Amino acid sequence: MVKTIIFSISKTFSTLGLDIAKSLLGAIAGKIGSAIFAKFFPPGVPPYFEQVYEEFRKIVKQEIEENTIKLLVGEVGAVQAHMSAYAQHMLAGNRDAAQQDITQAWNRSVLVTSKLLQFPVAGLGPFLTAGGLHLALLQERALSDQTVKDPNESSWAKIYVERAGAFISYAESQPDKIVSARASQITTAVLLRRSAHTPYGPIDRSVWWWGDGAIGLRREFPVSRGCCDPDPKSTAERTRAEHYANVINPLTTSLKPVKEAARDWRRAMEAPLPAPKH
Repeated sequence: MVKTIIFSISKTFSTLGLDIAKSLLGAIAGKIGSAIFAKFFPPGVPPYFEQVYEEFRKIVKQEIEENTIKLLVGEVGAVQAHMSAYAQHMLAGNRDAAQQDITQAWNRSVLVTSKLLQFPVAGLGPFLTAGGLHLALLQERALSDQTVKDPNESSWAKIYVERAGAFISYAESQPDKIVSARASQITTAVLLRRSAHTPYGPIDRSVWWWGDGAIGLRREFPVSRGCCDPDPKSTAERTRAEHYANVINPLTTSLKPVKEAARDWRRAMEAPLPAPKH
């Protein structure tokens, strides 16, 4: 029977990304490195990328070009397949074959993470998972390095620390950039003075208005005394504030897991890799 993992559509990107981040310290899988792949993506489990991306793009309202998505889905599937084969070869004691597979997984993981960094908004959710798995792969390369007795002395461990540092910096800063960019599309309440000329003289058509360029929204509140609102300025400011809160607060909350994962990545980076058991 093929084992499958079903993610809650509202928690896909956050739960998976955070669980993998915590696993880099062994908090979930009990082990690190390749054990993380075995824990979350045993043979038969489909690639995570498409479902994570679909959920995250609805949060940030941006998309990645379809051909790029297809490429990434294929590469992510290849990473999982190679890591599954790596685990089987290691179990059988076939280190040469295992090294070939982990090298293939590494090459494809580099492609996936590098490509996702080119899409700092729509790609951030999938990067939370892809970045964590990339770090797990680096852990495994250090742990399986036969040229050193201590995995922390491996050149792969040094690459692990460098990549983790870069990923942490990116993940810590990106949510604020996304929120700031979205907030900038919601204008403040502004008085627009204008009038209309009629045979009976000019008529005041001034309005207080605000808008949201991201969704093409514009709200106007007439200043004319003959109109229905005795305080259009306050109404404009109140409705604008309500709209701002309804848009920005959920977005900020949705992106919190990214910073949480970055904190877990930092803890994993600062912790020494375990010595091999003999």
